Amino acid sequence: MEDRKIAVYREQSVFLDLSIVDGCLRMDSEVFGPSYDSEAHYTFSKEETEKLFQLISVEDFVELCRKENLHGMERFLKKHRIDYDLFVI
Repeated sequence: MEDRKIAVYREQSVFLDLSIVDGCLRMDSEVFGPSYDSEAHYTFSKEETEKLFQLISVEDFVELCRKENLHGMERFLKKHRIDYDLFVI
């Protein structure tokens, strides 16, 4: 899988970026505002990245993230038993 960087969504106080480097998926999310700040970093192994993109294309996964946000994405990953590491700040 080729290296890619994709801005899934960028709004006034919310963003989600996806990148694939050396076959491994990484997703960075940030929500910020006057009363709430959060960062979440998802990392996937090469094997889990391959498993994910055998189920769904990169473009369809990006669309899923746009429509369903992180909660919908996490439900999809859980349903299909795709493991990832999550670091929340």
